[in-house]
Amino acid sequence: MVRFKRKRSSGFTLIELLIVIAVIAVLVAILVPNFKSMRMEAKESKARGDLKNLQTAVIIYINRNSVFPASAANTPSLAVLLNEPKEYRAINDIPADPFHPTKAKYGFLTEGTDGTDGDIASDAYYIIFSVGRDETADIIQADLDGISGGDTVLTAAATDDDVYVTNAKTP
Repeated sequence: MVRFKRKRSSGFTLIELLIVIAVIAVLVAILVPNFKSMRMEAKESKARGDLKNLQTAVIIYINRNSVFPASAANTPSLAVLLNEPKEYRAINDIPADPFHPTKAKYGFLTEGTDGTDGDIASDAYYIIFSVGRDETADIIQADLDGISGGDTVLTAAATDDDVYVTNAKTP
């Protein structure tokens, strides 16, 4: 009688492979949300840095020209900052908003000019803002219109997720 020796295979069984795959899937499920929130925090940090730089450029422009940056139609415009002579220019490019779905530029609104030549009144306000995590601008011109020096300008609803800098009082 001839006996055959059965060779023992040295590979992994199907059950062992399935257990390893399940463990890896659980680890990925735990880590992916953390990376997503880290990306949002990075976007927010970038927006805050950009907005501080833009605010500095606006302040320099206001100090030099005694008016808010505005286009020929007397509408608020950050692009005017780029029209300054090179030796006076505080910023060389208007960065794109990292939250905006089409990577549009940051928003800029003003209130408190006399409406004719752009002279700044004593209670003039400006706000430079990013659309924030929900990718829609909650800050609108109505938030700034008709305010007086002692008012709280921006409501909590207007600023719930938008990233902004302003010289106005905030809640």
